[in-house]
Amino acid sequence: MNSSIEVVVVCVTGMVCDAIADALECDSIKVKTRASTIADIDAAQLKDTVVIYIWGGGDDEFAADEATLMADCDVKSWIVLSQDLDNPIIENLIAAERPVCTAPISICRDDLRHLICLAERNARVCIGPVSYEKNALATQMLKNANLGPDHVTLLRYLSDGLSNKEIARAKDCTEGTVKVHIRQLMLKLGVANRTQAAVLAVRAGLSSGTAFIDRIAGSAQKSMNRVDSRFED
Repeated sequence: MNSSIEVVVVCVTGMVCDAIADALECDSIKVKTRASTIADIDAAQLKDTVVIYIWGGGDDEFAADEATLMADCDVKSWIVLSQDLDNPIIENLIAAERPVCTAPISICRDDLRHLICLAERNARVCIGPVSYEKNALATQMLKNANLGPDHVTLLRYLSDGLSNKEIARAKDCTEGTVKVHIRQLMLKLGVANRTQAAVLAVRAGLSSGTAFIDRIAGSAQKSMNRVDSRFED
């Protein structure tokens, strides 16, 4: 890598923000700035950066406002760290077709660095606190859904974070057709949204990022109040 990746860290809790920012600094990653909220950062500081946003929870209205503000920022990619990966911030960013990766707040330092490199290349990765039992259940759910080859391909696209526009381009069809097929897929799987479908696919091993996800799955058990120790050398 010829130059370092510029990263911005945003977290309402200063200690957590500093712990993550300090742990990320290395030859390939430079923390450009850190802040409590997106509103505290000048737009020029966000341009072409990977922004790590720690979501600590809140009501849907607040999340929608945050996601709207985030979607308007000219960033390279978002990485949303949260205890609940099925949250309004992520759903709103995906709906706005913004590049976003997700991971538990308990992700370890080295794996977060890997995720930053993926995000910088505009890869979209959803890392959940998975287990072998959940993987087996997800695989069985896909089998029970009796999916055809086209639905399996669509599910793989969703698990890799492709937008409707990108899927339409890959399938050589309209975005409207993609939306129809996604609704049909959600009905077959019995899920409420495309994020849940994508997480199910990742847990069943359909995502191209599965090896990376499996490797870090064991790190998702620590609680948020020990985040400072998790990011220590």
